[in-house]
Amino acid sequence: NYRAITKDNPYLDPKLYQMWVDQFGGEHTRQARQELFGEELIMDGLVYEGWDALKFMVHPDKWPAQPNTVVAGVDFGFKHPAAIVVYGVDEANRRYVMDEFHQTHCDAIAIATVAKELQERYNIERFICDSEDPSAINIMRHPPFGLPAYGAQKILRGSADKSSTFGLVDRAINQRVEGGQGFFVHPQCKNFRRQIEGYVYDKDPRYRDGPEVPRKRNDDIMDALRYAEIWVATKLIGHSASRGSSIMDWRMAA
Repeated sequence: NYRAITKDNPYLDPKLYQMWVDQFGGEHTRQARQELFGEELIMDGLVYEGWDALKFMVHPDKWPAQPNTVVAGVDFGFKHPAAIVVYGVDEANRRYVMDEFHQTHCDAIAIATVAKELQERYNIERFICDSEDPSAINIMRHPPFGLPAYGAQKILRGSADKSSTFGLVDRAINQRVEGGQGFFVHPQCKNFRRQIEGYVYDKDPRYRDGPEVPRKRNDDIMDALRYAEIWVATKLIGHSASRGSSIMDWRMAA
């Protein structure tokens, strides 16, 4: 393997490079060292502290079982990347990140086209989508796609709060099943690894001494993962993530 440094690319627009530097808070931050200089780093203040690529990135040939239910989380985007996470569950409730899609400049039709291809490949039972774009969900649902697409309603508390969507993902990653781990990621999901290893907490800018919240940057796949996991945890497995109230809206988008 060869380490590539982004600014050595002779075709790179210097303004684009500087935009990335500014986004990461300077060239010497941990995220810049990882994203722009190719260093293998785990970020400080990870949202999902239990993540370990060597442990969780496992080829399907070595999975303890094969999923018997497959869903997908969908995060819409255009200027920012759209993301789809194909998410399987076996009879023992182990979770499997089976595949990913991550691309910029995808309109709703392009995303629905990819979703249809993934459904045919993996027999996806339903797509749990960002509820902030009901028109995109409708495009997925109606001909020529006819996908079982639903909108997700999110509770955005931190991963320490086990009733939040972040808390449910954290629990899924760290669960133990029959004496072994209960979370697996296909090694082909390189964008998943890149995002989860850079998914860190920020201080809520609305409060001087307020709580830390997951950083809203480079989190498209992490959002799609949450949408898939919340359905698995609350509907497929039947865990109650918020006692006395529903945290998902399972009505089809109008």
